[in-house]
Amino acid sequence: MTDLDAITDGKIEVVGPDFSAIPAQGSLDMGIVIEVAGRKMQQDFEPCWERQVALLHQRRIGHSVTSGSATSRGAHQQRHADKASIWSTSARFLHARFHADFGAIVDKVQVTTYTDPAKHAEWLHKAREAYDFRNRRLPT
Repeated sequence: MTDLDAITDGKIEVVGPDFSAIPAQGSLDMGIVIEVAGRKMQQDFEPCWERQVALLHQRRIGHSVTSGSATSRGAHQQRHADKASIWSTSARFLHARFHADFGAIVDKVQVTTYTDPAKHAEWLHKAREAYDFRNRRLPT
């Protein structure tokens, strides 16, 4: 949840290496940060937004798999050489989905995809802190 003036609606950004930087049998950590703002926003809405992206990205395991055979044929380099091709498309989908599903409370949505290892680790730490905060609020 972000201040209404602090974000730009529809801003899509990818921070870090693109898909073509992945070795044929390698991996690349990826995290999605969705900033939302609205006049009627509340912090307690965050779990609802997380459920919206559950199909694309789970809390602790966020990865995409490209098969070795597809990689050896150059499929991922041709289809995903431009980092915008996969990550920006997913971000545009999330932007539109948040407006469609939460239009009564969401005024602005911006999405940043992090593949830079240091930034990914930083945001993963922040996410885990938020999950711990929520868990402590639950009655025991």
